[in-house]
Amino acid sequence: MSNRICMTKTVFQDINTNGSQGDISWGYRIHDDYGSTYNNMITQEQFNRMSAIEFAQYAFDNGDEVSGAMFEFLLEMEDSYMYVGDETISIKEIEDV
Repeated sequence: MSNRICMTKTVFQDINTNGSQGDISWGYRIHDDYGSTYNNMITQEQFNRMSAIEFAQYAFDNGDEVSGAMFEFLLEMEDSYMYVGDETISIKEIEDV
């Protein structure tokens, strides 16, 4: 059984082998006590305008197997929630979007 699920908006930056800064991408990291994954395929425009609930909905709709298992756990619980940054989001809010 999973414990709390945390999701963080994240700016990713590659560091080249010579130490110089490389490409930048935007997305999120999501983890619980049993797994973690990330997505860095969000555009900068999406990243800047998405609210916490929109980020959670994006992850729900576009996640991989790891985040899918996390959301599956939330859906099985009667009154479950996750953390997105410093906000608490109910799975019911995600289902209603």
